[in-house]
Amino acid sequence: MFLRESEMAEFIGQVVDIFEDYLTEKNIDLYCEDREEALQEGDDGVAIIYGSLYDIVTDAIWYFKEENSSNEPVTELDRQILLNSFVHTVLDSYREILEQGRYEERLPNDDWNFLQEKVKETISNWDIYSFDKEDRGEER
Repeated sequence: MFLRESEMAEFIGQVVDIFEDYLTEKNIDLYCEDREEALQEGDDGVAIIYGSLYDIVTDAIWYFKEENSSNEPVTELDRQILLNSFVHTVLDSYREILEQGRYEERLPNDDWNFLQEKVKETISNWDIYSFDKEDRGEER
């Protein structure tokens, strides 16, 4: 299975951090009304991906989880197809963040490949859609 509900917030935070770190490294700033309001209120520790931009990733991951809850992989090929679909869901949410954040330049393909590998790495750390679900409990 995917992840327990109790694990989702931490997992989503890690997926957002991948893109947040990338944006910081590339000095890319995005517009977000929620973030602007927080900054005007004196909150200096506001992340680039904040409020409605954060919700884009959260909504995409929850939607993927719900839509695929009955798609338990039977073979390794099934597992790889689901994981690749998930990676593309995350990358699409990153694209939507750029669009909503009014970033008009295209990211280089090498950068998208880098982000894809980072998402895959995070997924492998969480052991999503592993076949040893008996060891991890029914909800996984």
